[in-house]
Amino acid sequence: MADKYIGVGGVSHGTNLRNVYWAMQVPAVDCLSMETVFHLNGTVKRLVLDSDKIKAHHFFKVQGILEPYIVVSLDAAESFLRRSLNGFVLQKVEQAMRREP
Repeated sequence: MADKYIGVGGVSHGTNLRNVYWAMQVPAVDCLSMETVFHLNGTVKRLVLDSDKIKAHHFFKVQGILEPYIVVSLDAAESFLRRSLNGFVLQKVEQAMRREP
């Protein structure tokens, strides 16, 4: 699925400057591991992602949880940091590896 972007533009009445804001529609990926633990109210207590279900996704929402978490791959996170982007918080997420039978 290709990423979709929405552009919203407007003109400031005071300065006649045109501002364009972009929002990304992030795909939801069914990637929860059976090791994920939930609180009684349905929120995530311990988030664990299934590495086999993530595959080559670099930017996605986690399907099946109440929280609006967006996950980025290590490659994407490093790219953000190299470009001195701000306005986000990075937090390491556990991944469950599939065990060989």
